[in-house]
Amino acid sequence: MARKPSGGWGKFFFGLLAGVLCCAIAVGVFALCRKGGAETKLEGSGFDSPEAAMQAYLDGLLNGDAEKAISSFAIETFTAHFDWKTYAERRSMYLPNSYSPDWFGAEQVNLAVRFRDAAGALYTQYRLIALADTPYDMQDGIDAVHFDSANDLENFTREFADDDIRSNMHVEEIMCAEEYPDADFQERYASEANTKNREGLRKECGADELCTVFASVSFDGEQYWFAMETACYDGVWYNLSLNGNGGALLGLPAYGIGIVE
Repeated sequence: MARKPSGGWGKFFFGLLAGVLCCAIAVGVFALCRKGGAETKLEGSGFDSPEAAMQAYLDGLLNGDAEKAISSFAIETFTAHFDWKTYAERRSMYLPNSYSPDWFGAEQVNLAVRFRDAAGALYTQYRLIALADTPYDMQDGIDAVHFDSANDLENFTREFADDDIRSNMHVEEIMCAEEYPDADFQERYASEANTKNREGLRKECGADELCTVFASVSFDGEQYWFAMETACYDGVWYNLSLNGNGGALLGLPAYGIGIVE
């Protein structure tokens, strides 16, 4: 017996709309990759070390160079090596707004999702830092800024475009997780459970090696930590994701920067 679809036309419409939007993102990304009829890559040429990959991202963030920051991530390389089955098994679920299983459009969709995630991570991190300690601070779960007076929009725009990040934030030191100076962290990072977790992540990404990188930065007289997961493919290092496994163990915010107590 045929089963009656649940949700009626509303769910069908929004499902169709989501599919159209995903295709639109994919088309947009591939348009970027074919400027002037010649193929270009969204990612850069990679780096000799995990620390160099992190440095490139920070240079882009602190100097207002979004292209440099985003291209420090593995995008085409990640997509080419990505193992969707391992990804799904590790989460025990399918997330329709994330990477696609194998079908005729999977490569294009996954490339679009990967670019979206890299660009979105940079945008979110900049936003959280730029608006911190302002009336528009969004680090405490606020998901929208409302403009209730005539001056709110102007004030928000000024705060968002403030140059505090470039002028007041300075990179002090960059190190791999194995060098992080805390015995309790090192014990948890090297534990059997975490080693198994990292091996699953490595297989999911199809990488040869992973390394969480920390950057100590000074901002308005305080010391903060950035964290980044990096991945090595065929001897070349790229950024993989903000925060990463090591950052999560330290309790750093997913997209922001944090003070480690």
